[in-house]
Formats: sequence, structure tokens, C-alpha cells
Amino acid sequence: MNKLLNISIVAFFLVLIYGCSSHSYISNKENKLVNELQKKTDTIYSFSSTDLTLLWYYEEDNLYSILIRPFKTKKYKAVRSKNIPLRKEDIHKYFDTSLTKDVPCFHNALDGTFIEVYIKNQKTLYSGIDRECLFDNKYEQNSFPYKLQYDFSKIFRPEGYYFEDMYPNNR
Repeated sequence: MNKLLNISIVAFFLVLIYGCSSHSYISNKENKLVNELQKKTDTIYSFSSTDLTLLWYYEEDNLYSILIRPFKTKKYKAVRSKNIPLRKEDIHKYFDTSLTKDVPCFHNALDGTFIEVYIKNQKTLYSGIDRECLFDNKYEQNSFPYKLQYDFSKIFRPEGYYFEDMYPNNR
């Protein structure tokens, strides 16, 4: 019994140490990449969950993306894509940091999945996001959620989601 307790305690601390170090790795790697990328692009998007961060940005007509996982970073090949610019009204709506924010799929959050937009020489935009909710809804063309759906469909296909089926006129 005493041996089992000792093994359990050691396992608990190993999980705690690994979990903290992997989160720290992802965060540090993201910050380093954002600083490096902002030398060549003005806007970088970041989707983060507890165990990964996806960075993407546009350069000319190409979409570049980088996946950061604990102790592993993968750069994907560029994809030809149109860059849908952020609208000012979307910035105020989706990135509202007040406690009264009530936007479906976009919430104030301290933990969980979230989206960040790094704009060169400006304050970073931040919002919690319900990814499942995002892909279950249709949005106004060229709105921020529409842009997210489009970008994600170009980077990787979320399971069961087909941008072309949701927006057949935008093929």
C-alpha cells in the first residue's frame, strides 16, 4: 500500500511538471514566432487550446500556417487563398472585453479555447471561442466568423465541416 502511494505521488508530480512545461513551451514558442513573423506581416491569427496553438498569416495571396504542440512545431505548405480583412465593427463586436459581452460562439474566457489577433504596433485582440459552435452556424459573408471558417477550411478541414457546402455561392 505504501509503495502504491509513493508511485501515485511521483506520477502526480511528473504529470504536473510535464503539463506546466509543455504549456510554457507552447506559449514561449508562440511569442517567439509572432515576434519573428511580424517583421514580414502586419496581422497574425492564433487559435489556442490547452495542448496546441495554430498560428496563421497571409503573405500576398498565400496562407501560411504553423502548428505548435508540446515540444513540436510544424510549418505547413502555403495555400493559395484570399485574405478576408477584419472589419472595424467586427473588432468591437467579437473582441469586446466587457463583462456584458453576449455574442454566440465568442465569449470572455480565461481558459479553454481562444482566438487572438496580433496586429503590428497595436493591442492584441483576444476572445474565447466555442469552436464547435463556430462551425455549426452560418455567418454573414466577410464577417470575422466567416473569415475564421474560411481560413480553417484552407488550413485543415475540421471533421464534418465543409465550407463549400455551407456557402455554395462562394466556391
